[in-house]
This record gives sequence, C-alpha cells and structure tokens, in this order.
Amino acid sequence: YYKTFSNQFRMVIGVTVVLSILFTIVSFPKRNGLSKVRHKRKRKILYGMIFFGHTMFVMIMSAIVIKLIGASLLSYNMLSSSTEKPKGTESGYTVENYTDEIKRLDDMTWYYLSTEEKLDLLQIIANIESNTLGLSNELNVGASNLEKDSLDYGTFGTYNDLTHSIIIDIQYLEQSDSMSCVELLCHEAYHSYEHDLVRVYQNLNEEDRQLSIFNDAPVYEYEFDHPIIPDKDYEGYLDQLTESNARKYARDEMIRYYVLVTDFKGECEPSDDDIDIGIDIPSADGERVVKV
Repeated sequence: YYKTFSNQFRMVIGVTVVLSILFTIVSFPKRNGLSKVRHKRKRKILYGMIFFGHTMFVMIMSAIVIKLIGASLLSYNMLSSSTEKPKGTESGYTVENYTDEIKRLDDMTWYYLSTEEKLDLLQIIANIESNTLGLSNELNVGASNLEKDSLDYGTFGTYNDLTHSIIIDIQYLEQSDSMSCVELLCHEAYHSYEHDLVRVYQNLNEEDRQLSIFNDAPVYEYEFDHPIIPDKDYEGYLDQLTESNARKYARDEMIRYYVLVTDFKGECEPSDDDIDIGIDIPSADGERVVKV
C-alpha cells in the first residue's frame, strides 16, 4: 500500500529518521565542561521530543491500519478525490477547458502520478463526463479494495446511485494504463446516465414516454429492479442492455480521449487496427487480460 498511502508512509519514515538522530544524540555521554544541570535539561528536552515523535509515529501507523481494516469490513472508500464535484451542466467542465489535465493521461505522465493524483485526474474526467451526459447529479470518484468475487469476473469498478459514487479497485487504478481507467470510469458514468433516464421516464405521462430518447428506459428500469449477478450468470450479466450500452459508450469515449491525448502530443490519430483490438488490462493478480 506504499503508493496508496505514500504521503503517510513518507511522514512515518521522516519521523523514524528524526527519532533515530535524537536517540543517538541523547545516547552520547555529556561533554567535558558541560554542567550536570544543563546536561539533564537537554536530555529532558530531547526525551520529550522523542516521546512526541514516537506518539506521532504510532498515531500515523494506527490511522493507516484502521483505515485499511475499516475499508475492508465496512466497504467504504479507502481513498476519495479532493477535486471539486459539481453537478452536470452547471460545472463548466469541458474538454476545451481542461486540455492541460487531459494531457496528463499520456501513459508516460500517468505512470509517475501517485494514486491520489490519478484519482484526482479521473475526478476531472468524471466531471467532464457528467457535463457531457447532462447528469442531474455530481459523480464522486473513489478507490477501495473491491471484493475478490467481483475481480474474478473482471468487475474493477462499481457505481452506487444512492451516493452517485464510482468506486475503482485500488490495485487496478495503480497498475492499469490511463485509457483502461478512463474506459472503466466512463462505463460507470454511463450507468449514472441510465439511472437518470429511468427517473425522468418514471415521471412522464404515457404520451411523453413514446419519445424515442426513452426507448431503452423501460428495459433499464427492469434490469435495475432485477439485476443479474455475474457469479450466477456471467453471460446474462454481460448481455443486459444497461451493460452493453455502457460498454459501447465507454469504448467510444476512451477512443475520444485517446485521440485528444495523441493530438495534444502532436502524434497521428490511431488507426483502425489500433482501436479494434482492445486494450490490455492488468488484472488484480498481475496477469494481463484483454477487455473487449
């Protein structure tokens, strides 16, 4: 978990180094000519600093351990983005306004980002997607350890409509390339759009429900009320309209961001062969699988 809690671990290492130096100073015998009173006074101050440093060390490590245990047992986000989370079209989040941030999706830049920085960058992409989709709610991007059963079936992210939260598996976030994470994020963002569409559909009269934009809404509504669990029927899960439409949207958006990043770098657009073969995604156990 060093990449996940890099700042906290650096603080722990810093405190440890300072404690070692102070302990070494205290351990030295008093110099000749130094009065016993002054020597005792200095030792007392140094011991106080060591005690304070030791207390900070224990508190930081305890906080990390408690957070890890709590996230595992209570299923809350281990990490949350510190970036603002505005609602839909009120945000002003567009590709044109955030070109500098989108440039950071370049794999060479992405590789050197910390886990927190990756999460903050994905929150910006989520804000752009919320604006693009015209959502009535914000999207809250977080990271946690997803259940092993979900990972076994290639589910590296989830969407919770009660909290409008997109949760990405931490190992996936840390190990995957930028476009794999963008595709996953857009997939979950589209689930939020599907929920929004159903809410609007439910409040319409029968005549307005005939509008073509709502053709899929009755199917979405049924699938949300009768979800298929991947470990029970994986093929059925994949065949759900909510899933197939989310995959198509995510794929299209991933290609859009890929083209934007390569354009910003002055490179040529990807060929059909580049975008048809899929993207390699590292699984939680480090093996490479292809998401299609």
